[in-house]
Amino acid sequence: MTEYEFEVGVIGAGPAGLAAAYAARALGKNVVILEDYLWGGTCPNYGCDPKKILLAAVEGIHRQSALQNLGLRGLSTIDWSALMAHKQRYVDAVEPRKIRGLDAADITRFYGRAVFVNADTVTVGDTGDRVKALDWVIATGQRPKTLTFPGAELTQDSEAFLNLPMMPDDVTFIGAGYIGMEFANITQAAGAHTRIVTAGPTALRAFDQTLVRQLITDMQETGISWYFNATVQQIEKMPTERLLVTLTDGIQFETGRVFVTAGRVANADQLQLENAGVVWDTTEIPVDDHLRTSNPHIYAIGDVGGSPVPKLVPTGNHEGRYVAQAIAGLTTAPIIYPAIP
Repeated sequence: MTEYEFEVGVIGAGPAGLAAAYAARALGKNVVILEDYLWGGTCPNYGCDPKKILLAAVEGIHRQSALQNLGLRGLSTIDWSALMAHKQRYVDAVEPRKIRGLDAADITRFYGRAVFVNADTVTVGDTGDRVKALDWVIATGQRPKTLTFPGAELTQDSEAFLNLPMMPDDVTFIGAGYIGMEFANITQAAGAHTRIVTAGPTALRAFDQTLVRQLITDMQETGISWYFNATVQQIEKMPTERLLVTLTDGIQFETGRVFVTAGRVANADQLQLENAGVVWDTTEIPVDDHLRTSNPHIYAIGDVGGSPVPKLVPTGNHEGRYVAQAIAGLTTAPIIYPAIP
């Protein structure tokens, strides 16, 4: 076991954590960053960036459709395997690029899960190494929510979708948030019959419902099947390897894959935050208007933090730069957010 000491420790190497680490290092702080999965975090590896690559193909088809007989003839089709290979080439370059950037900035990095043992010290992974910092920044993000019903183990999450090797002929999404809605439009354009099961009477509850109703209508016209005010009672694997989905209202259908897109939960439960005096819940780590947790030397930013703003990459980047300045004593003012598109 080895012990290390730093001025600033960052847990989580996604966009928010990296922004905090780089900003603190630029201000002359001795910085360490810890990551237990993929350097770069969710967005570039298995979130927004690869999703946009897939959506670009869908958008291309939509543009072609709108211009049929107005100068264009014929529609392209999605070659899913080729599209996924294109996506993977982008993803494969992310981690090496992030590691090179950290090394060039002279930011120490550790790979392994961080667990707090007291108010200022964590252990890292299975090595037992202890890392102490005067101030900590938690930027561990969120992960897909899991559901509990008979057969829930047969479902998959958003990361599995973004690594789907072949497109089934029928795909089901549980949840009509923006992730499920985007994925549903991708699978429908790729030729799969697509189904959306949602517990409420609509989709995208946090968005303008006038626009949402039009979007639902447009999606229905493309052939997407909707099951409103519905929840899954159970899923069974059929002899054909297809999945039989039974809803609580008795409706049944067979499908090829079921993906849970019913929201996300905070990656805070594995940090043993109680050892550091940090209060947290399943959705976030509460923070004040300086992004401090209940331990004033531990900050929470990005998707895991409880700031009352949308969980977006630009938000996390802004929060990371802000906490670096707060730690360095360059600001004592509460955080102010710029306009967020």
